[in-house]
Amino acid sequence: MMATLEISAEHYSFYRKNGFLKLENVVPEEYLEMMRSALTRICEQPNPSVDIIKSTDVSGNEIVTGIDQLLIKSESIFTQVLGSPMMLSIAEAICGADFFPIQEFSVIKRIGDANKIDWHQDVVSSSVGTTCMIGIYLDSADLENGALRVVPGSQHLGTDICTLKELPSVAIEMQPGDVLIHDLMVAHCSGSLSTQDQRRVVYFEFMNAASAVQDSVYSATFIEARTGLIPIAMNAFQTAFPKVEAYNWRNENKSDYPLPDDPESGLIEIHVNKRDIKPANYCFDHFKAFPTSVDSAVLGKLF
Repeated sequence: MMATLEISAEHYSFYRKNGFLKLENVVPEEYLEMMRSALTRICEQPNPSVDIIKSTDVSGNEIVTGIDQLLIKSESIFTQVLGSPMMLSIAEAICGADFFPIQEFSVIKRIGDANKIDWHQDVVSSSVGTTCMIGIYLDSADLENGALRVVPGSQHLGTDICTLKELPSVAIEMQPGDVLIHDLMVAHCSGSLSTQDQRRVVYFEFMNAASAVQDSVYSATFIEARTGLIPIAMNAFQTAFPKVEAYNWRNENKSDYPLPDDPESGLIEIHVNKRDIKPANYCFDHFKAFPTSVDSAVLGKLF
């Protein structure tokens, strides 16, 4: 039931070294289905907002391939998931007690859309090990269907992304309900679908607040506003699932972030007026076919 999730010292050590961590079967099917249904409703809206990303498939049909600002799409499940003990405990374990949520979005790959994601880093920062992207997989992803590919340890190298992408990489195959966590500085990409209909992932991005200020990655105003999402999200989760033990928020300054009298208005105000997302760092060289022979050898060295 999305309860607090303990990240072991071994797990954290692996994450720090390699820049990613896979957690298997941690999100119950009922939550997956709620998120799937919510994404479907958003995609079917007759007048989509500017945060709905569309592209054209090989047949010329317009399709939704991404949804930004999930928390203000009239689908409360995403706010509830952000406020779940599972999500917040992972963020704290990786980023520290003063973590803050940067953004929440979904990437939707569909067969025939050629929606590959080229090699990139999510944010350029020296704050290795205190940032994370947490992806909840609503569908499976394998070598032929949009599995994320990463260059293990690349977050430590300080090398340009076009050089990093030439290093040995691994594909991380996922099943519905699995969670993949990766450092925002690790080099990664994903390919298109070839056999399955779609691959949907819901992402929640976090960073350590002190590191973000030190590296001038985000402004203090943005960090303060986004930190204010935590009590709103926690309240949404507890209201929807009162029998689940609440997350114990350990931020020493949490008294500075009281729950607004009108949480819904507070949610919208944070998103509309405090926009400060940094662009990812991409390498736009021609997309190359991924070798699969390296996977077992490289993975063997990691463990």
